Amino acid sequence: MKRKFWNSHVLLRLLLPFIFGIIIGKYIFVSHESLLMLLFGCSLLAITLVSLSYLQVKFSWISGALVYTLFILLGFCRAQQQHISTPQPLEYERAEKSSFLVQLIADPLSTAKSYRLETQIKAHDDGEWVGQKVVIYFAKTIETTPKNGDFLFLNHFINEVAPPKNPHEFSFKKYMAKQGIFYQTYVNENTAMEIYPGNRKSNFIEMLREAGSKYVDTYISEQNQGIAKALLFGLRNDLTREQKSDFIDAGTMHILAVSGLHVGIIFLLISSFIKTINHRIPIPKSLQLLVVLTVIWIFVLLTGAKASVLRAGIMFSVFAVGMSYFPKMQSLNTLACAAIFILAINPNHVFDVGFQLSFSAVAGILMLVPVLRQIFPVPKFLIPKYLLDITYVSIAAQLATLPFSLYYFQQFPSFGLLTNLVAIPLAIGIVAVGFVGFIFSAIPFLAETTGFLLDWMIRILGFINSYVAELPTSTISSIHLTEFESLLLFLGVALLGLMFFIENKKLLIISLTSFLILSISLGVNKWTISNQTDVTVYQINNNIVIEVQHGRSVDLFTKDPLTNQQEKYHLLPNHKANYIRSKNFYSFDVVKLGETYHYENGTFALPSRTLQYSQATTNLNVDIVIFNDLDYKELYHAKQVAESKQVIIANTYPNRSVPDTIENLHFLVTEGYFQLQIEE
Repeated sequence: MKRKFWNSHVLLRLLLPFIFGIIIGKYIFVSHESLLMLLFGCSLLAITLVSLSYLQVKFSWISGALVYTLFILLGFCRAQQQHISTPQPLEYERAEKSSFLVQLIADPLSTAKSYRLETQIKAHDDGEWVGQKVVIYFAKTIETTPKNGDFLFLNHFINEVAPPKNPHEFSFKKYMAKQGIFYQTYVNENTAMEIYPGNRKSNFIEMLREAGSKYVDTYISEQNQGIAKALLFGLRNDLTREQKSDFIDAGTMHILAVSGLHVGIIFLLISSFIKTINHRIPIPKSLQLLVVLTVIWIFVLLTGAKASVLRAGIMFSVFAVGMSYFPKMQSLNTLACAAIFILAINPNHVFDVGFQLSFSAVAGILMLVPVLRQIFPVPKFLIPKYLLDITYVSIAAQLATLPFSLYYFQQFPSFGLLTNLVAIPLAIGIVAVGFVGFIFSAIPFLAETTGFLLDWMIRILGFINSYVAELPTSTISSIHLTEFESLLLFLGVALLGLMFFIENKKLLIISLTSFLILSISLGVNKWTISNQTDVTVYQINNNIVIEVQHGRSVDLFTKDPLTNQQEKYHLLPNHKANYIRSKNFYSFDVVKLGETYHYENGTFALPSRTLQYSQATTNLNVDIVIFNDLDYKELYHAKQVAESKQVIIANTYPNRSVPDTIENLHFLVTEGYFQLQIEE
């Protein structure tokens, strides 16, 4: 069975070495000359393979080894080409203001206080900047908001995207770097700039999007409009923070992120519609395919042609072609063909969480659903059959994406499987009814009827998510996996699924070994953490947060009470990574300014204002001195203290006389958190 599986899945066998080559090419760079030599080597390998095939050489393992080598080299070369053609970060230090012209290359994204504009520099005082992408945070207090395609001329600063300021915090810098964006800037009504309209000629897709938004605004209640626009058109600007939070905690956020699920729904609906008509009126196969591809790509463009939707469009287009002209082709082969095509266009997608989730989910469905049907046969009755099919699809997709979900999102929705049994059918119904209403929006009766149905379905979906999110154990959030641990989990799950799919029990041993090594790694980490003491000073604007960790418990000292958002985004990631079980909160009313706090094997001081002006600070028998919100004179005094002690300065920027390069002087604002591990 094992040999038969690999022999019938040729494209899957080629995909694996291709991805391996891309991964190598991501971390190892070669010169242009070496790249040309590698491409020449690929050509020689291809000629050798054709010659061996023509001469009918009996040693098939030679041909196999050469094919795998060829695809490793192709993946490596494609990654190198992508690296060369993509603008890389410049050697840059924040300088004076400069004049530059940028163009918006995506629709503005609404945040709490600003619009996030993704732009590309078209002209700059320094020609090296041309082609670089810059994210501009455009204050909502400015009267005119630019649109996709518009130009902005600014005389302003350009800053590097800041790295995370606290331990294990989400790295927005790394996330943006994967998209080729390394710089950002903030503008408000006082910024010197001019806005010039780009080419805004109305096209068919823009007209459809405007008509769709108008339909939703007219026939859907105001509280449900954000969900409707997100589901139908990929527009998430009108979603409230509470709605996003409910979908995340209920495990249904993937429904709002227009990607593979939505394109799959469109593919399923249009294929079923054509199949129904074809039973009565025969339609040529080529015409069926043309209609399916046209509808898929209209939807892709309608939702803004984001990377995730483009990938899904390509994937289901390949599936449509395969089903039409190669009906006997294995589904995993079709999926592998789509993956090779997408990665050949942009090899960086292999590192994208959307790509990993989409393809692992589809692969899991293709491999595990047949196994589940075989173990638990599906009844012939319509409703039980439908419920079991949805259950199997949800189980397969969640199992396949589990390693990626735990690694990237560090939480697991406890009731996600049950919630999706209702949420996914509702999403299918919402998309189907929404597009029927959108198509017939010119007919008032149909528009009102579909709008009424759509509004109630969204209301039910919102209620279910809100109810599940409020349950006490709706989300298990104390999860942290390293890259190595995530790889072990992925290997274990993948081999376990493959074992059932190809009925090869030997794979069970490797799978269980992966889980065993994962358990040992988690156990060692917990044991190491339980025997260490750390002092961490967090960087949280307008506050001071000092944490003393004793094993898996912490004492937290704060100047002001922490908000739920501050604790969730700044402290919780570090607490997950250190398996923290108990927290004790204290305010500085308990540890008064000017006093010292004794932790295990050390002390730190929080100087009062009078203490800062005196020389007494240098005489304190402490390890760490923490200053807050200093003026020029106080900052100079802190510099003197740093000659004999570790000094941390919060909510204060360095200047020319006291830079952030002085030894024993740590500025939280520019350098991020400070952490000291105490020797036992």
